[in-house]
Amino acid sequence: MQADEQAEAPRRAKEAGNDAYRKSLLEEAVEHYTLGALLDPSDIAFLTNRAAAYLRMGKYEECVRDCDEAVKRGRELSSGSELIAKALSRKASALLELACCAADYAPAIGALKLSLAENYSEETLEKLNDAESVRKEVEEQERLDQEAANQCREEGNEFFRQKKYNEAAIQYTRAIKMNPKDPRVSILVVTLIFLLK
Repeated sequence: MQADEQAEAPRRAKEAGNDAYRKSLLEEAVEHYTLGALLDPSDIAFLTNRAAAYLRMGKYEECVRDCDEAVKRGRELSSGSELIAKALSRKASALLELACCAADYAPAIGALKLSLAENYSEETLEKLNDAESVRKEVEEQERLDQEAANQCREEGNEFFRQKKYNEAAIQYTRAIKMNPKDPRVSILVVTLIFLLK
């Protein structure tokens, strides 16, 4: 392969990947971006583009992995801050999709703040504000669920003391649904099962 062809191959891979991405042929886009990254490891756009395809495919862990690699490689190669910011913002989007509880929002919010520090954009600021707002809502819901779970557990305990075991089981089941991490309720359920045998 001659020098011109070697220089042209990554560009063709990127164009083919972008074309496939626009047509929502995401697996094909991933293949082209992967080839491009192999042909030109100094261009982190292949990683950020592949991360975008993974994000749309719902492959969030792969998206995070590519974004982390793009940031690492981008800093090593002194790539533009805009590309690094884009990688951080995409990583945050994937992390937000993976979030199950309020604590899970912290890494995404951190990535968004880093993205803004690299290269300010209104879109990223809006995403950060939305993530912080959702985290607060989730925290409040978790607090309310905890309070409701405690109330159900207490009602279950009262039924248990009255030897109304079926009613106690209903309340304990509700408490577990609201807060499955509370070991006190699980212990009470095991005790109840033992008594009912």
